Amino acid sequence: MTQQPASRGVFSPPPVVCAVCERSGLWSATLRRLLDSERVELVELRSRQELAEWLVAQPGAAVVLELPADAAATLDELARLRREFPQTLWIVVAAGAERPWLELAGELGATCVVASLAYADLVAGALRQWAGKHVSSSQDGFEHIRANMPWQAVDAMRPLPSGKRSAPSGEPPEEPIEFEPLF
Repeated sequence: MTQQPASRGVFSPPPVVCAVCERSGLWSATLRRLLDSERVELVELRSRQELAEWLVAQPGAAVVLELPADAAATLDELARLRREFPQTLWIVVAAGAERPWLELAGELGATCVVASLAYADLVAGALRQWAGKHVSSSQDGFEHIRANMPWQAVDAMRPLPSGKRSAPSGEPPEEPIEFEPLF
């Protein structure tokens, strides 16, 4: 009998959390649609104050920060929060009049800077990549080290005596493994 992976159990990691700090909700809705089947949980925040409070509880999360009309104040806040939370992934988005400020956002440490909602797929791609590399906060240090041991990759590449490759770690092989006699 084969065990089926649970939706949020032992076999599948919990979703990683990303804050979307904007006033309109347009970026949140678009990213939710683009990341529908991904393991990224979006949290909507409406103010920079909410974002600062949220980051205290989620210091290693990703943040999508929209530049409003008062872009200078938002960029000052970005610089401050970037210093306080260096492990956070910062993505800055804008539309229209805020475009001249985007270059400065990149210089202040934003990993991804997007000038239009038309490029939301780039933001979703950055979040997917980040989620793939992100270590879940529920995974302790021992589990993280064990999951990333070098022999995991080597075992996946080693051919079996039958000529087939071994299954990736955590999955049972398709066929029983055949052992060659030693003597």
